[in-house]
Amino acid sequence: MFFLCFKKWNNLFVAALLLVGLSLTVLSYFQVCSSACTAVHDYRLFSFPFEVAGGVFFVTSFLLLIASFRWCSMRVVLIMLAAYASGAEIFLILFQKYVIKSWCPVCLSIAVVVFLILVQLVYSARIWIMPYRLSVVVCVPMLLLGFLVSSSAIAKKNSDYRELFNEEVILGNSSSEVEVYFFSDWMCPSCQRVESEVEGEFEELFPLARVCFVDLAINSESMYYLPYNLSFMINSKDHYIELRKALRKFADNKEIPTQKKIQKVVETLEVKYDNPLGYREINEGRKHFKALAKKFKVSQTPTVIIRNSARDEEVRLVGYEEISQQKITYLVSTLSK
Repeated sequence: MFFLCFKKWNNLFVAALLLVGLSLTVLSYFQVCSSACTAVHDYRLFSFPFEVAGGVFFVTSFLLLIASFRWCSMRVVLIMLAAYASGAEIFLILFQKYVIKSWCPVCLSIAVVVFLILVQLVYSARIWIMPYRLSVVVCVPMLLLGFLVSSSAIAKKNSDYRELFNEEVILGNSSSEVEVYFFSDWMCPSCQRVESEVEGEFEELFPLARVCFVDLAINSESMYYLPYNLSFMINSKDHYIELRKALRKFADNKEIPTQKKIQKVVETLEVKYDNPLGYREINEGRKHFKALAKKFKVSQTPTVIIRNSARDEEVRLVGYEEISQQKITYLVSTLSK
């Protein structure tokens, strides 16, 4: 009798939590929240609003709960799904704290509901489905999976990633008809030599042209530098040259950059950098750079492409012998006329 009574009230409690979670998700979707929630709505999960994932979770969980009345195995699937969602919520809480730096009360309430659902399911499972140790074995991998998938799938909202990387990685005068593309590999000795000689020219080009520093990774180790180079171009334009020089020092010393090392360097430079890119943004940036290399038929580094987009005139400089500060300045000036 106790067992049946407990099972009934447990199911009712889980069902109530699912309905509360779904209601909060609907409120979040219609942005019935404080102004603190606005920043959270600027991000997406797999290109969809967070509320879509939340709605799918709560509806699917409710269906699994009903199915578990007949098949006990559905209860185990429900526990695994709740553990997965809890892992995702842990990441999203950390993301709000360290990246968005703003708390969404509705999002936090949804996270609490998800955690309560998992705790209740695990607790009740001990009574008639599986022992505590087995619950841990089932839940821990799903928690980790939810955390990892969310960390790789979250990205800032943008209607067109191609448009984002056409414009956001551009430095300098965005209205200029003249474009300068500097193709380089972070581990290429010739690129390092050229850049050390012409880096003083970079900021002088900004008022005259649209400038883009394209990572063409000939060496596999150069891929470690791509996320930071992209992030600097998109989020720290005013301090890009300083940050690029700092990143270049890592390459010169053949040292792999990490978020911790970069943050330390940034603090030394007293430059604001607190918005690293998500996996999807980095991947789209990599594809954009690859498309630029294909468009301009660039296969070696260093290469500088200088073109007038209005007249479709283009000049290329390839290798250490051809690239110089004077040539770049002269060509930009000539193509501007």
